[in-house]
Amino acid sequence: MKVTIKDIAAATGLSTASVSRILNQRGRYSAASAKRVHDAAADLGYFKNRSAADLASQRNHTIGVINYPAETNANDQVIQGIMAEANRLAMDVMIMYAARDDQAVIAKTVQNMIERRVFAVMFLSVRPDQAIIDTLRRANIYPQEVASASDLNISSISSDDFQIGYQATNLLFQRGYRHVAFAGADPQQDIIGRYRYAGYTAALQQQSAAPILTIKGVIIFARI
Repeated sequence: MKVTIKDIAAATGLSTASVSRILNQRGRYSAASAKRVHDAAADLGYFKNRSAADLASQRNHTIGVINYPAETNANDQVIQGIMAEANRLAMDVMIMYAARDDQAVIAKTVQNMIERRVFAVMFLSVRPDQAIIDTLRRANIYPQEVASASDLNISSISSDDFQIGYQATNLLFQRGYRHVAFAGADPQQDIIGRYRYAGYTAALQQQSAAPILTIKGVIIFARI
């Protein structure tokens, strides 16, 4: 049977209002009363219902993170940073997984996040469409794209993909290479590929070169 604050109140001889204040750290109470309540909670096996507390206080302390099952650990450091900052701010983090570009799976995952009352959802290299972004906004939940750029109506935090393409191409020229190829995401289909390809072509222009051949929209060769 689930332990409630009424059980703690009965065990300590305090009112449920006093127990609630102590467990939620609101209002005035003595250190002695707080110790009695926390000792009783531990003895009885009480666990706070965070969702109910958030609903009662009309505040939310949970951040939703949607990651995708990548073959690399590229997002591990991002998740570690999120967890560290959330811990510093006394926030909770809920992590779920979804396919990177499957909008039906992403929409279902987002719905689960909404039902669990998160106040923000971070998409880690997961690409929601505008309909999903709009659904979150209607639910008063802040959407954020992380570790990936987006040209949709959503804030995004990512590496400088233009500079990645530009500096990588320049480095090859500096090391004496004269046949440089761009291999990566399709610039016509992927915004990250678009930025990196723009950096690549900017570096080629600096060397008075230009891309001359496209294969399947993915690999583009250039010569000087």
